[in-house]
Amino acid sequence: MPKEEQHITRKMQYYLFQGIYSEYEEKTKELTTKADVCKKYLGGNKIHWNALPENVKEVLIDLTYRGDYTGSDDTRGNTRKVIVPSVYKDQQEGLKGDRSDFYRVMKNERLWKIKFGIDDNLHEKRTEKLE
Repeated sequence: MPKEEQHITRKMQYYLFQGIYSEYEEKTKELTTKADVCKKYLGGNKIHWNALPENVKEVLIDLTYRGDYTGSDDTRGNTRKVIVPSVYKDQQEGLKGDRSDFYRVMKNERLWKIKFGIDDNLHEKRTEKLE
């Protein structure tokens, strides 16, 4: 089929994404809670994934899906080194919404817009999700 005849509807996109969402959730959970990450960024403490608010999980999963939840090997920088401690702090201190440390990290325009090239719309949607 020629490229100009190829198209996908929003509904098709939605159903395709739903089919892979659980895989990205598992990957994100692993990237957030695996032993070496906890040791490196939390001094061996651990984030309790199942206790995280759904909106926090959704933003973390979106970061993974888009390739923005990076480790030390990424040439753009390591976002997990700032995200994981902030999520842990929020969990320990009961911080939520625009008072949370994770919200502060996600609101950082220099990190997301300049360093990672995230467009204004996506940056705004992610931070709104956490409010």
